[in-house]
Amino acid sequence: MYSYPRFLKLAIISSFLVSTVGCDAFVRKFTREKKKEEIIEPVLNPELKSGLFYDNDTKYRNYFAYWRGWQDELIQAVLEPGMKRKQYCINQALINLQKMSELLTGEKQAQLNSYIEQMREIRNEINTGPGINENAIRLELSHIQLSVSKKLHYSKVRDWIKR
Repeated sequence: MYSYPRFLKLAIISSFLVSTVGCDAFVRKFTREKKKEEIIEPVLNPELKSGLFYDNDTKYRNYFAYWRGWQDELIQAVLEPGMKRKQYCINQALINLQKMSELLTGEKQAQLNSYIEQMREIRNEINTGPGINENAIRLELSHIQLSVSKKLHYSKVRDWIKR
């Protein structure tokens, strides 16, 4: 009778060892390995005089187009209830106006800077929150857009762009 509990202990220990070790080799033999793909990294050789913005004329035209797009977006966003969109649109429009101003000289730069100041005042009004006169702001933004488009289009400022 003495050997039966000893045999039981030995069987329990051996079954415990077999379950912890498992059949790992069996599982590895019948599982599919993932295919390893070769990753080819692109080689970039940037040239100094290449890209979207090569000369100041092209830069001005692009910033003007970006500003006009953000200004249109802002005029539409003024009547909507969300503040984030208004703030983002006016900040983007101001950034493009400032970049345009950096490319100009003389009286055209001063003229553009006056419009930038008007836009900053509008931004301050928008940032004050609710209770703003949205129709008046929209009208003022439309007036600024019309004036800048008419007076500071590339064909009108071509001679004032820095070389």
